[in-house]
Amino acid sequence: MSAPSREEVNAILERLDALEAEIQSLRQRVAAWTEEAEQPVEEHAADTARSASPPQATDTAPSHEWHVSLDPQVWLARLGVLLIFLGMAFFFTYAVQQGWLIPVVRIILGLTTGFVLLALGWQRAPRHPHTAALLAGGGLALWYLSWFAAHALYDLVPFAVAFGAATLTTALTYALAWLRFHPSIAVLGIIGGMLTPMVLSSQGGSFFALNAYVLLVLAGGAGIYVRSGSFAVLLAMWTAGWGMYAWQVSTVGDFPRAVVNQRLLVQFSLTAFVLQLWWLPLWRLALTPTRRLAQLAAGAGATIAPLLWIAQTLILWDMSEETAGIVFLGVALTSASMAWGLRDDRSRPYTALAHGITAMFASLPGWALLFNDSPFLLSITITAYTVQAAILHIVAWQRRSTLVALGAHIMTGITALVVWIGFILFGTEIDAADPEVWASLLFIALLVGATRGRGNANMRIAYEIAAHLFTLGWLARETLLFDWGIGSISFLWALVGAVEYGLALANRNRRLYRYGFAVLVVVGIKLLLVDMQAVSLLWRAILFMVLGVLYVALGVLGQRHLGSADTMP
Repeated sequence: MSAPSREEVNAILERLDALEAEIQSLRQRVAAWTEEAEQPVEEHAADTARSASPPQATDTAPSHEWHVSLDPQVWLARLGVLLIFLGMAFFFTYAVQQGWLIPVVRIILGLTTGFVLLALGWQRAPRHPHTAALLAGGGLALWYLSWFAAHALYDLVPFAVAFGAATLTTALTYALAWLRFHPSIAVLGIIGGMLTPMVLSSQGGSFFALNAYVLLVLAGGAGIYVRSGSFAVLLAMWTAGWGMYAWQVSTVGDFPRAVVNQRLLVQFSLTAFVLQLWWLPLWRLALTPTRRLAQLAAGAGATIAPLLWIAQTLILWDMSEETAGIVFLGVALTSASMAWGLRDDRSRPYTALAHGITAMFASLPGWALLFNDSPFLLSITITAYTVQAAILHIVAWQRRSTLVALGAHIMTGITALVVWIGFILFGTEIDAADPEVWASLLFIALLVGATRGRGNANMRIAYEIAAHLFTLGWLARETLLFDWGIGSISFLWALVGAVEYGLALANRNRRLYRYGFAVLVVVGIKLLLVDMQAVSLLWRAILFMVLGVLYVALGVLGQRHLGSADTMP
């Protein structure tokens, strides 16, 4: 056998090189196919791991963060407790008018009833925190009223005893909100604590002691707010605090102008209060940036508190227009500085905008007041407004902020209005047996029958609503014809609502539940707005207590059968 030639050897080597290149290409394709096949599996595994892992906490707020409860049963129970409390108050007043109770017995009865309500609330706190807070709040409110009456009405105890007992009640309220009850119970402590010095006022009181006490009460409410983030507590601090300082400002305003010590004390306390309302929501918002209520509180603290501080300060010192203008512009400059400092703070959304709005609104009257006596008032005002509008436009362009641009447009519009002003200035009764009564009843029957038809579902619902409204109106008219009193209308309407509510719970009927609940709410509103004045005292007390017990029972029954508002409503 002859040896292969050089050409044959070269041909074999070339084929081997080609085969090696083809194998390498096949290996690369196989590797690519393997990666594509394994990638969905890896992604699915990663998604599974992420879903199995515990979610990262994005909110550092405590578990007691206050929220608006949408549970109808909770609100029904709240309304019932309110009606019971009012009914007891009416009956107490009636008993006093009849001379049944001597003052000492009245005070003991109020304290005892308050203790019973507080004990009931303590027992129900773990399972029904909202109802428990209402019961305990009613008991604590009775304690406040009892101590107020013991001193202010009957003079049974001296001022020091009544004031000390009311202060201890306030401290107890804060302790209960901190340890066991829903934090919203602290609202009662804030309001009761603020009312204590106003109701139990004594001659020769010290303004220093009064303001120290007020700041302590507000500090207690601030502690509850810091711990729980309860918007209700913050709102109570706003309401009670501004009421207290309005009372102090009006009182100090009667003093001679030469006496400045009291004014300085009130001014210092008022400023500390406003700073508290400004700083606390901002601090809370840094912890819970996603909470809408926290954003609302911070925005209100940044906009409303400085403006209210200006109003109280002007009244307190009876300032001249020039001085008032300086105060307005000083607040505007401070708010503008805060807006600039918070412009990049992502943990406090919209707070920079809120401070900017405050600066804009505070500056508007500031220039006019400062230069009110100047012959160039209009020119100065237009110039100042134009500069402010220009600054807002520049900031909006730099920040590319739609909201700032909106503020700039508003400021520009206000300026245009001032300029234009400058151009203008300077260039049946029937018998109960009447057939119409029965005809109305027959019409109601027709409405009820129409709800059972096979027509459009929306039309059936409309007929149901009409039937309910006409039924309630028919009952009201017939009740007035028999001259049973306007309170009997509330009783009959509540009876209708209770029957529908009970039938809905028994049959799991969604629409019937809504109708019954709506009727009960309407009756509650009627009791508070109409029957409060139109019904005699004794019948008012009986009516409120009976319906209050009914509402509480229905609320508790609804909680047991439904558990939450998402089950049926």
